[in-house]
Parts: sequence; structure tokens; C-alpha cells
Amino acid sequence: MTDPQRESLVVTEIARHQPRLRGLLRCLLVRPSDVDDLLQEVNAVLWEKAGEFEPGTDFWAWASQVARYKAFNMVRRYDRELLIFDENLLDQLAATASQKLHDLDRRREALDECLKRLPPAQRQLVELRYGANQTVE
Repeated sequence: MTDPQRESLVVTEIARHQPRLRGLLRCLLVRPSDVDDLLQEVNAVLWEKAGEFEPGTDFWAWASQVARYKAFNMVRRYDRELLIFDENLLDQLAATASQKLHDLDRRREALDECLKRLPPAQRQLVELRYGANQTVE
């Protein structure tokens, strides 16, 4: 795989995993305002290290590890501000968040499959109600 192809793949994967990365960081950080800042840092590191990503391997495992390290560093900064977290607790929170996000992804995929099986008119009703936030009326 050429470098431009690898970079294109990494950009695609970064975009695809934004909601999961944000969810993981939300579970690990105290201040909601820190989540977006740290997500940008994580994205920058992933882009900088795009050449290290091996296509065909688990992008989420790689990206979530980068996010964990960044979150741990931020928590250490919290530590200096009197907010103290044990690294073992953060590891447990990160593992739990990763599992929950994986479960949500599986459920979303199952829901997408169910929606594909509906007749078009019924699927449109579901999409209008839940996708466009329309009322039942």
C-alpha cells in the first residue's frame, strides 16, 4: 500500500471512529469542555502516526489506545489541580467504555439490518419518526 493510500485509509478511519473516540473520552474525562480539545489532539496524533498504522489491523484498538494515553496525561494534569484519579480506575473505565461502545455498534448494525428488511413505506415511517424527530401524529 502506498503512502497516499495509507493516509486516505487513516483519514477515513479517523472520521468513521469520531463518535466512538468522543464517547471514550467522555467516559474518561471530568470536564466536558476537555473532550473536544483532547479529541483534536488525538486526531492530530493519529494523523501524524498514519505511517505506523498497518492496514488490515484493528484501527479502533490503535486509536483508542492513543486516546487513552492522551486522557491519562490530561488526568495527570487534573492531579495537579486536586482532582485525583487512580490509573487502574481509568483503565477499568476505558475498558468498560470500549465494551459499551462495541455493544452499541453491534446494536446499531443489527438495527440497520432490521430497517433494510422493512418494506419501503414502513421504513420511511420509522425514518421520519426517529430520524427527522417528527411526532407520531
